[in-house]
Amino acid sequence: MLRLPCPSKQLSSAQIHPLALFAILDAYTRRSEGTTRVIGTLLGRKVDSVGSSEKSVEITNAFAIPYKEMDGKLAMGKEFQTNMLALHQKVCKNEVVLGWFSASSDGEMIVDSSSLVQAHYASIVADSQDAIHLVVDTSLKSDSLSLAAYVCTPLEACGHQLCNMFQEIKLTTAFTDSEKIFVDSLVKTNNVEGSPVGVGSNDESPDNVTSLESSLAKLSDLLERAGKYMDDVAEGKVEANNEVGRRIADAIGEMPNIPPEVFDKLFNSNLQDMLSVMYLSDLTKTQLAISEKLTKTLTLS
Repeated sequence: MLRLPCPSKQLSSAQIHPLALFAILDAYTRRSEGTTRVIGTLLGRKVDSVGSSEKSVEITNAFAIPYKEMDGKLAMGKEFQTNMLALHQKVCKNEVVLGWFSASSDGEMIVDSSSLVQAHYASIVADSQDAIHLVVDTSLKSDSLSLAAYVCTPLEACGHQLCNMFQEIKLTTAFTDSEKIFVDSLVKTNNVEGSPVGVGSNDESPDNVTSLESSLAKLSDLLERAGKYMDDVAEGKVEANNEVGRRIADAIGEMPNIPPEVFDKLFNSNLQDMLSVMYLSDLTKTQLAISEKLTKTLTLS
């Protein structure tokens, strides 16, 4: 007799944040030469709805893990995954392993080795049935990324497991306030052809410094308009508006009372820290690229 698991409170939907998606795409673009597929770990938190029989998860981050597939067998870098997870949880203690992702350009959502990887992550996730599998199709056949999320259900007959059934669940995109600002800025700083502004873009395209200058100019204009309005009200030129006054008072109340010299010192210090982090990040990427080239050269020799 074929037996299906009891449909108790099970995972029915998932949300993915832009940071996790960018991490997956970055891992795909940095894949080894000749590789068409990358896999990795999904991190985030569970979202339980009070009084509902459904569960949801929120995918907030991801990292790739090395693997090798040969003759129907799959070898994964479990030690690498353990070390990466330990380092990540030192920074984000509230994030746990939710499942795994795969990104490929062949358009195939589920492959033969998917069950093997799913079994590994089911042993890590607290509830094995909640281990989520996220698939990212990078073929761009429809000029857009295709995303799909699955949960795995084992099918049993006479007490023996026959196969695994991957069932698609609802997948939506979620944004925090900071992520929304970043994505909006990313969209606005695209040039006419649609390629993102950055290394290799033409000199006429706006860069980060230009965007910051534009934001500061807009802020300065708003402050001047608010100051002129308050002067006109004080001089009786304009009738006072209580709603506008409350909004101005709220905006002023949100501003920290910091002397200009202290603000300059904090700003310059944070700017130097950010530039140092960017430099170290670029240096690390360069060292990883050199290490990968040396590894390939030694392997071929």
